[in-house]
Amino acid sequence: MPNWSDVLNEINADSGPNSTNVIRYKYLKQFYNLRERNIIAYYSGWMHRPEHGVHIDDLDKCGFMTVIHKLNREKGLDLLLHTPGGVTSATQSLVDYLLSIFGSNIEVFVPQIAMSAGTMIACVAKKIHMGLQSSLGPIDPQLGRAGARLLLKEFQKIQEEVSKDPSKLNVWLPILGQYRPTTIEQCKDLIQWSEEMIRGWLKDGMFAGDKDSTNKIDKIVAGLSRSDITMAHDRHISVQEASDMGLKIGRMEGKDNDKLQDAVLSVHHAYMHTLATFPILKMVENHNGVAYVIHQRNR
Repeated sequence: MPNWSDVLNEINADSGPNSTNVIRYKYLKQFYNLRERNIIAYYSGWMHRPEHGVHIDDLDKCGFMTVIHKLNREKGLDLLLHTPGGVTSATQSLVDYLLSIFGSNIEVFVPQIAMSAGTMIACVAKKIHMGLQSSLGPIDPQLGRAGARLLLKEFQKIQEEVSKDPSKLNVWLPILGQYRPTTIEQCKDLIQWSEEMIRGWLKDGMFAGDKDSTNKIDKIVAGLSRSDITMAHDRHISVQEASDMGLKIGRMEGKDNDKLQDAVLSVHHAYMHTLATFPILKMVENHNGVAYVIHQRNR
């Protein structure tokens, strides 16, 4: 398997002006030939440009519409995800669109990281492929820069302390002053909304026809969303942890999967070099080289 340096050397050895694209297309096509399924890669450049708009948003659907056009939909979809997450409403809309095109015939590959809303998208798959280097993340919805569950937990703590000792209200007033009248209900609604989405996608996809789906899904949702389990929104959930939760995981290590791991990581390295070389914020691209690219604008 070509590693990160090997792919870079291969790009540098190609003297053409589009060497990065040529090498990336080469590995995308190899992945397609191995799987014989539609390949779409969704890559965010947040690691290279964290200060810019690199999260999942409604513009991304335009990208998927562009690359899905003219694909043979009967071949299903292998979706490569590399994203820090993003807007819940945009995530739901994008997943609904993918389901309307490919039904439940979707598998997700996480070469390195698919956090937050990226993990939510992964849960639409009938199988999530991960390696030892791969990470998912908690799906706890965020309200501003704070987690909705943590805000509720803090508010409950304030209620308990003040009910026991009213004099402590003065201590908590500066914190309470930061809440809007609708904050608590908004937190509850966000939590319910995100969990209902995940439950529905898991029930109709990964656990379709499973008589014990309710118990399995309950365990997964708790593992991905409860702050007392995940501890932090940026918690990296390993392949073993994801498997222990009950998610159907395809492991990319092992004799039987060597070719698959080689294909996935070669594509991944090619995208990481592309994002490092060009001022790209996000890419959506299929195995035919049809791409939708959002570039960083000079300000």
